[in-house]
Amino acid sequence: MATPPPSIKVTLAHPAFTGPDRDIAFLTCAPTFDPGGPFFIVLFFHGFVKPLDEQVVRHDLANQVARSGRNCVLVCPRISLNDGTGNNPGKFKQENQVEGFLDELAEHITTLKGHGGLHAVRAMAAKAPLLLATFSGGHSMASQFLIHDVSNARTECCAFFDSLYGSDLYFREPREVLKTAGLAGIHRTDYDKTPGSHEFNRHKDLKKALVTAHVEVATSLDDVTELRAGVAVLQAVAGVGHWDIVSRGSPLQHVLSKFAAKDGLAYELPPSPNV
Repeated sequence: MATPPPSIKVTLAHPAFTGPDRDIAFLTCAPTFDPGGPFFIVLFFHGFVKPLDEQVVRHDLANQVARSGRNCVLVCPRISLNDGTGNNPGKFKQENQVEGFLDELAEHITTLKGHGGLHAVRAMAAKAPLLLATFSGGHSMASQFLIHDVSNARTECCAFFDSLYGSDLYFREPREVLKTAGLAGIHRTDYDKTPGSHEFNRHKDLKKALVTAHVEVATSLDDVTELRAGVAVLQAVAGVGHWDIVSRGSPLQHVLSKFAAKDGLAYELPPSPNV
């Protein structure tokens, strides 16, 4: 029987929102994860309504991370569940709160693995590249992390699953985002049947903006060698419901496997000819 991926739920000292069951985060990694070696951090921003625990299972986050074969850790902080106030980033609107959140991850990562020196993990975590992944209503939080210098400077990819809105930085200024990060958007072809829907129009408009900026846009993750600065993928999938967009076919696993970060090792990417 396969070893289940290590997973824990922690209380954050620097959460987006305070209060019982609001100041928490879910962490997971592959059983082979080495916190003492170079690694990268996946920040997954969940959607509305359903509790954090339910979304973690529904999206199959732990298994997708484990199957990716990458030396990374996924962190899913509890953000807003209220679709009426979904654009409220809470305390993550403050850059010092985001900085504190990122700094405390080393301690939680050490707890996740149950061994290893905090000092060594802290040194690796401090320079670990970030991959922002967002589902549905988590889009505004991903944009917030792209706005703050402390998080944007380390972000090397942004992946959005049915999570593209006109207010998003990666929609409004994709060329700027692509200067330092890759973009991967996954959306449902069901939207193609209702051209008035935001996802249909937004992905269409984003592709048009990228093409106008002379950025080559791949239509499948299979069409790119790696996700790195200057690389854009907008992939439509058929026969998948909104709440299955992250788990059906394991697209998050696919994104992680394509991510160019050398398992978290900080390095300079060559300039992309597309940007």
